[in-house]
Amino acid sequence: MSEKLLQQILAELKDVKTEMKDFKFELNEIKSKVDDNTKKLETLDELKEITLALRDRQEETDARLESLAMDVHKMQGNVTDIKEQLADIRSELEFTYQKTAKNEMELFKLKRDFD
Repeated sequence: MSEKLLQQILAELKDVKTEMKDFKFELNEIKSKVDDNTKKLETLDELKEITLALRDRQEETDARLESLAMDVHKMQGNVTDIKEQLADIRSELEFTYQKTAKNEMELFKLKRDFD
C-alpha cells in the first residue's frame, strides 16, 4: 500500500509540476504584456510632452500673430493719415496754383494798362 501511496503522491507531484509550468508560462505572458504596456505608456508620455510643447509654441505663435495684426492696423491708420495729409497738400497746391495764375493775370493786366 505504501507503493500505491507513493505512486499517487508522485502522480500528484507531476500534476503540480505541470500546473507550475503552466503558471510560469502564463506569468511570462503577463510579464511580456506588462512590458509592452509599459513601453506604450512611455511612448504616450513622450507624445504628451511633444503635444504640450506644440501647444506652448502655438500659443507663442498666436501671440506673435496678434501683435503683427495690431502693427498692421496701426500702419493702416498711419497710411490713412498720410493719405489725408497728401489730399490736404494737393488742395493747398491747387489753391496756390490758382492764386498764382490769378496774380500773374492781374500783373499782366496791370502791365498792359500801364504801358
